[in-house]
Amino acid sequence: MNETKFLVKKSETLPNKYNSEVKVLFEGISQKYFINVVTGINKATKEKGFLLLNEFKTNNKDINIEVFKDRLYKTENEAYQSGFYKMQDAVNKDFDKHIKDKKKQLSNLQRFPRKIIRDFINSCNKNEIKSILKNLDNSVIYESRSFRDVINRTEGIVKFEEFLLSSTQDLCYKNITILPSWDFRLPIITIGVKYFPLIVDMKEKAQILMKYKKISFTLNDNKISEIFESPYL
Repeated sequence: MNETKFLVKKSETLPNKYNSEVKVLFEGISQKYFINVVTGINKATKEKGFLLLNEFKTNNKDINIEVFKDRLYKTENEAYQSGFYKMQDAVNKDFDKHIKDKKKQLSNLQRFPRKIIRDFINSCNKNEIKSILKNLDNSVIYESRSFRDVINRTEGIVKFEEFLLSSTQDLCYKNITILPSWDFRLPIITIGVKYFPLIVDMKEKAQILMKYKKISFTLNDNKISEIFESPYL
């Protein structure tokens, strides 16, 4: 029986090549970090190995960059895995800054709409008609609803002013307080308010309970174009 054999020379093990780039999502926004590994040597023992650079923001293996001096890694893989853990401090600091910057941007974006709405409510409390109308669009729509029905509705700033001057208006003189939570879904901003209804019969004063409402404002070019009042659920 004939038999054929082959002699195969085993190739030298090649080092694994790693992608030093690591992508981290900050609320859907991709941020790039890099794990930089370089060769090193223990001068005391002459042992060769790998070092991890203290630099995660750029793909930079400059020999002048500081290295972590806690250990000399035996393999590149070992240094690379350690880099994931050491990178977390840099990522956490950047994420904290990302959150602070986002809050600052939101605050700047919401500052003017908040001012317009506060001015409107304060003017209603004082029954200052001119100030109420100051930040309204000429075609403003106002609507007040109960749970089922429309109580009042006007279209246009002239009709809204007539409503404010009428005996059926129920916006002014309420000493309305805005609740802390604001719902921003620009251009719509929704607030909760509380107030005591006007007392008609003093005998009923002790029985009057505080009321709550929800008011939605639509802003268009820094003017209020829609105002919708509804019960606070």
